[in-house]
Amino acid sequence: MYQINRIKIHIHLLASLLLYSLLRVFLTQEMIRSLSQLEEDSPSISSSTGALNYQQDRFSNIFCIFLQLSVKYFRSTTYFWMFNEAIYLHQLITRALFKPYFKPLVIIAYSVPFVTTLVYIIVRSMFLEKTNLETSLSHFNLTNYNLSNLNNQDLDVLITYQSDPCWRLPSKLAWQEWVINAPNLAILIVSLNYSVNRQS
Repeated sequence: MYQINRIKIHIHLLASLLLYSLLRVFLTQEMIRSLSQLEEDSPSISSSTGALNYQQDRFSNIFCIFLQLSVKYFRSTTYFWMFNEAIYLHQLITRALFKPYFKPLVIIAYSVPFVTTLVYIIVRSMFLEKTNLETSLSHFNLTNYNLSNLNNQDLDVLITYQSDPCWRLPSKLAWQEWVINAPNLAILIVSLNYSVNRQS
């Protein structure tokens, strides 16, 4: 029974690591595709092309954010399953006459990263980063362009591209990233502590 649970923990750890790696690949491909499309569209942006691509951009951004958050989530679950490996072995050693707990480990490994990711979504959505319009225009080589020729939707497209709607980059407000990174770092330190105590 104990051996079966250890195998289950290994499987969960490998599954989390595999999903994290695959989603990272998909996210990288999506970023490359988006940047390639941006380079193609940047030389000239008209009201017709802006309106035509606006809905596609929104869908692409939503999909990209989903991939980004999934990567963060499964990275966290991987750290927590590393912790579960350490704590389960610790239970086997210190509680030789008792059955080690497995179900609570499953709940912890998937629920805590879900909560931290959810909090990250909330805080980052509440403090949306506003971009400088001049920066947006310079990116599209439109610094000397007459803004009166652009309608509001075109300006939204310009600003959307530059405001990182996919959350590809870490937030400029560093504390937002620590919403996820702090629990990950803490769980790694605790795992190291369990491993050191097991060896001593």
